[in-house]
Amino acid sequence: MEKNIKQNNSKYLMKLSVLIILFGLSIIHTSCKKDNPEDTYPTLKVTNDLEDDWRSITAVSLVGYTFDNLDIQPFGDSQSFILDEGMSGGYENINVTVRYIRYTGVSASRSLKIDFFDGETTSIKLTGCDGAEGCPGIYLEQVN
Repeated sequence: MEKNIKQNNSKYLMKLSVLIILFGLSIIHTSCKKDNPEDTYPTLKVTNDLEDDWRSITAVSLVGYTFDNLDIQPFGDSQSFILDEGMSGGYENINVTVRYIRYTGVSASRSLKIDFFDGETTSIKLTGCDGAEGCPGIYLEQVN
């Protein structure tokens, strides 16, 4: 009878050990999993849709963020910015300013108020034309 109790005890301890190991592995797996910043924070995508090869976007700014020394080229070049430092101005009606080269040595800027959402990309583009008759000018528009 004592032998039978030891066998049952041994089987019980083996099952318990396997369960503890599986539980430990599941904790390690879930705690080591890192969130993808693009799934957690809002992202701003800026596209240069101008058609003058010298009008590159040089800076983008909004509350709490300034991205300088950019070179987003015309004809559809774009760059995305993950806003992972928080949104101190909130998520709604945020003024985004895009600075671009107007002509040699002179820059200009355009602004647009947009809303952001966690885990989503908000896209804007610099578009339009300048100097031609009937041209609406250069402006920013949201592309979603």
